[in-house]
Amino acid sequence: MKFFISAAILLGLASIIGCKQDLPKPADIKKQLESSVCTTEVKECNDGSWVSRDPDHSCSFKNCPEATTSTPLKKE
Repeated sequence: MKFFISAAILLGLASIIGCKQDLPKPADIKKQLESSVCTTEVKECNDGSWVSRDPDHSCSFKNCPEATTSTPLKKE
C-alpha cells in the first residue's frame, strides 16, 4: 500500500514539474499584453490615407506612406 501511495505522489510531482516548464514567464506575459493592446485611434496622412497604431512599436502610429511626386503626362 505504501508503494502505491509513494508512486502516486511521485507521478503527481512529475506531472506538476512537467507542466510548470511549459508555462510562460510572467515577464513574457506582461510584454505580450503590452505589445498587443493599443487604442483604436487612427491618423490621417498628408496623402489622405489613414494609419493605425502599431502594437509592436509601443503603440506609436505606423509610418505614413511616403509622398510620391509624379510628373504629369503631357498630352500631345
